[in-house]
Amino acid sequence: MNDALKSADHAPRAREILLESGRTIWYMRLLLCGLLVIFVVLTIGMFYFGGAVLLGLIGLVFAGLIVAAAIRGGQEASRQARNRT
Repeated sequence: MNDALKSADHAPRAREILLESGRTIWYMRLLLCGLLVIFVVLTIGMFYFGGAVLLGLIGLVFAGLIVAAAIRGGQEASRQARNRT
């Protein structure tokens, strides 16, 4: 019940969270680059040929992957903080 004092000792640092988030994004670099290429191609296609419905969907998936990387970074940094002591 009184684990708040113990858990404060094991709080992850912001630097560790950003480092782990960046590492996760680095692992997903091929997927993110592929989505970026598809996004650019659809944007060019939309400019010349009309509306592309998939453009918003790809942007949503791209943003979701970035958020997932940030969450995983926080979890990984928290686990490393617990193992540090």
